[in-house]
Amino acid sequence: MTDHAQSTSLLPPNNSTEGVRLNLDVLLHIIEFCKPPEGCALIQTCRVLYAEGPKYLLKQAIRIENWIALQRFLSFLEPKVQMPTQSELPGDSPLQHRRHHLVRSLKFNMGPYSTVVILENDPIGLQYAAESMTEQQVALRALVAALPCMTALSSLTIWSSEAFFCSHGPNLVAAFAALTSLHTLEVYYGGRRTVRMLRELQSSLVHACVDFNGSPNTPFFNELPLEDWPAHHPALILAHSADTLERLQCRRWRTHPRITPNPNTTPVYPRMRELSIDYGTLPVTIAYIRAYPNLTSFRFNSGQPPHELLVYPDFPQPEACREQCEANIAAQLREEPTWERLEWVSASSVDLYMLGLTCRVPHVTVQQLASFTVLAPALEHLRPTRMDMEWGPLGFAEAAVEDVHAALSGPGASQLKSLNIRLELYKAQRNLDIGTLLYALIPSLCHTTLEELRVRIWAAYLDTSKGTPRKGKALCTAERALNTFDAEAYLHQCTSALSSLREAEVSIEALRGKKRKTQLVEGQILSDGWT
Repeated sequence: MTDHAQSTSLLPPNNSTEGVRLNLDVLLHIIEFCKPPEGCALIQTCRVLYAEGPKYLLKQAIRIENWIALQRFLSFLEPKVQMPTQSELPGDSPLQHRRHHLVRSLKFNMGPYSTVVILENDPIGLQYAAESMTEQQVALRALVAALPCMTALSSLTIWSSEAFFCSHGPNLVAAFAALTSLHTLEVYYGGRRTVRMLRELQSSLVHACVDFNGSPNTPFFNELPLEDWPAHHPALILAHSADTLERLQCRRWRTHPRITPNPNTTPVYPRMRELSIDYGTLPVTIAYIRAYPNLTSFRFNSGQPPHELLVYPDFPQPEACREQCEANIAAQLREEPTWERLEWVSASSVDLYMLGLTCRVPHVTVQQLASFTVLAPALEHLRPTRMDMEWGPLGFAEAAVEDVHAALSGPGASQLKSLNIRLELYKAQRNLDIGTLLYALIPSLCHTTLEELRVRIWAAYLDTSKGTPRKGKALCTAERALNTFDAEAYLHQCTSALSSLREAEVSIEALRGKKRKTQLVEGQILSDGWT
């Protein structure tokens, strides 16, 4: 029990009953979980709560979505009104506190303001002209002044960061960059001013999430000359956090498909464990290995539809994919660095192929199995013991039985202990006999010591009727095949061919509103029937 172990009465508005007397320690913990308006009202009820309550209220993330909320937040941090002297606490010193040092987490989602006009001849926003000194601008200037006082601020999120920084002038960028206490930083819809803030940041980050979508139609890197891309590599931009960064998530953070940062000047991130890249470019694997040698988790998505990579001229053709793969493998073999601690990698089959990883990886997730022809070479060095495969809408429709066999019967799949397959069937697969492909898996896996096999089939998109599934409508070929698929016989054949198999499951879901699960459990095959 703290020194505040006394009670206060919460009376109903009409004072018609005695009310409930709660210990002040209980009230302080209630404040911690209150929404800010309710918490602010509660701390006004007595001197103890007024003095101690903000410590609990400001433990939570404060969301600021408009300038009025910003004004109220800043006023709360530096209250002008003093509580009258009460008898609850000894002494008669005033209870007027600056509360900036109590702020732990801020989330801004304010976007631009119309009261500031960026000068056309000022490409980096060093000058700006205001239409008038509005209340919005007063609040923003107060924010610039308040940020240096937030010495315990550890988590910061800024949505529409480029619009936010652009509209409010360079002082705001500099004020955020000067923060020294951040451990977690998330910025979305960034651009050149966001890059400036990231470069100049004085904090040592542990977790960073950076999104360069820019405006909806013009992502930042679309306007940046290709020759400038190497200088914007994440390993260079975040060099201030090289000794502390553990997790990095990037979205539309493009890297040059051929030129890598100078290995002699690129910092090494020894604590980095998790790297996630969405909507990148053709990967240069060696650059990531140099910068993040101790990586354990790597998720990569080039952002280009995997099936289109192999079909349409606007995307890299098979020859370009092969060249990228060969270049990545050659660079690793030439310089001899590789990831020794990588435990999980997730990518589409084409992206996995282009990465050209030469290390062993226990757990592999194939996000979109768009091509069986590239899966076998992609797995050649990885040799996972667990693999999750998500067969995309076009990935397996055209797959021949021999392609499935070639992909899984090679050395890359020889160490498999667990295989999880998720199939999503779309309109394009309405004429597909899924049973043929499922039975093709069995001989492909005979060279393994597979212990666990799970197949999940999602059939909702085969029914093209809108709204409630039309149970009376004639089934398409794929739906009829699923409806009559003998899962028990399939699992019997699996156990006969795969002597090491201990657990197995075949589940069909959303087939005209029905589902069915068949399992192998302790040597027994059990089915719950259609429900």
